Amino acid sequence: MLLLCAACTSPPATPAPPTLAPASPSPQARDVAVAAYISMWRAYEKALAAGDPNAPDLRTYADGPALQLLTRAVRSTSEAGLRGAGTTTLSPNVVGMYPIGAPTRATITDCMDTSSTRVYRPDGQPYADNPGGARQMTATVVLSADGTWRVTQIKLGQVGSC
Repeated sequence: MLLLCAACTSPPATPAPPTLAPASPSPQARDVAVAAYISMWRAYEKALAAGDPNAPDLRTYADGPALQLLTRAVRSTSEAGLRGAGTTTLSPNVVGMYPIGAPTRATITDCMDTSSTRVYRPDGQPYADNPGGARQMTATVVLSADGTWRVTQIKLGQVGSC
């Protein structure tokens, strides 16, 4: 209806400049996507320390293939009688958000450092863990239907990949 009324008015003397989509998404969308990525890793560390593949925080920050990968890792570690300890150093960088005007998907890269983490036997028995280090990470973070940003894909490189 508004378009019909607009067509009835005389055109302006000088045409208005075209409205362009913003060159980049809002900083808020970037911050929320990064926060979901960081929170997913913290939830994973907590689940690994507890040996709980059903930890609810994993589902809060991860979904789909990423959630399956993390829960499988926690489950297999726990079934081997092992637990995790330590905190991963993260340096996330948003390299893309799509679509630009109203992003619902972000791509994050990171050179995460796992050198301060370890897997151990809680019963005190010796366990030789592989040393951690800097590794390339690429993650896809998606705005879910419930309005929560969740990591849906993760690709983790080998130690030394960055």
